[in-house]
Amino acid sequence: MTDHTEPSIAPPQRHSQGARRTGLKARLYKVLEAGHSHDWQSRLFESAMAALIILNVIAFSLETVPAIHDRHMVFFRLFDIISIAIFSLEYAARLWVCTEHPPFRGLSPLRARLKFARGR
Repeated sequence: MTDHTEPSIAPPQRHSQGARRTGLKARLYKVLEAGHSHDWQSRLFESAMAALIILNVIAFSLETVPAIHDRHMVFFRLFDIISIAIFSLEYAARLWVCTEHPPFRGLSPLRARLKFARGR
């Protein structure tokens, strides 16, 4: 006689807080949030974001000079749009990876993201 029972499907296992976390989300979390100074990707990201902030301050200052603003209005507008897109993508990525933050790991993804968005 054959057994017609369906095989049991185990639920996905959650990582314990002490377990080493791997995968794209965990890696992106380390680059965005953890600030690993020994990690070249983290240093590159932090340097690129700092450079973008400095460039935005310079662009803002230059835009206050009417002659420069009028001559380079299209460039300033394009730079503003690109900067907003980059900063928006960064924030969206931080919202996605915030569930990797140890204090948020026990929360549902939605609750963790709401808590993160409100300032932790």
